[in-house]
Amino acid sequence: QMNIETLAARYQSIPSHWRLAQLGEVLSAIIGGGTPSRDDASFWGGEIPWLTVKDMRTRRPAAAQEHITARAVRESATNIIPPDTVITATRVGLGKVVRVPFASAINQDLKALIAGPELDKSYLEYWIVSIATFLESIGSGTTVKGIRLETLRQLPIPLAPIAEQREIVAELEKQFSRLDEAVANLQRVKANLKR
Repeated sequence: QMNIETLAARYQSIPSHWRLAQLGEVLSAIIGGGTPSRDDASFWGGEIPWLTVKDMRTRRPAAAQEHITARAVRESATNIIPPDTVITATRVGLGKVVRVPFASAINQDLKALIAGPELDKSYLEYWIVSIATFLESIGSGTTVKGIRLETLRQLPIPLAPIAEQREIVAELEKQFSRLDEAVANLQRVKANLKR
């Protein structure tokens, strides 16, 4: 609990027309996942991408390392997540977040966060990125760090009006693409120097 207060304290100076919400109240759903039995070969090697933390190396993975069958989805705890949904890690890889361009199943270490009408999903994604180190620090458990569902729901999120959320996202994306451009320029300069 103490930890959630630490995060809330960070948002004391938000603009007066914003509000500090709990994540759970601005999501329309949180969808969990699972792992089909490894002992049943008919569950594996199908058409359905099955995501784990291993697939979260970039924020827009192009593919999943493993695939499962429709029967595996029916007979296990996994769920199919629609394309472009915000998916975050809650056990290993805390603070990692992805949006994949395809429908995919997920394992038990991941949660799909479905944004409600007050929340822009890109804003949600950038907010998770902004609290990644915090999430890592509150992962409790000795061997495998994790964040419980109720803790996830209670996380304080600074909520701007939706139009303003979209402006913030557009500004962030502009700055990130400038950053990417600068990195590309530096790599060109480096290659030229070598020559």
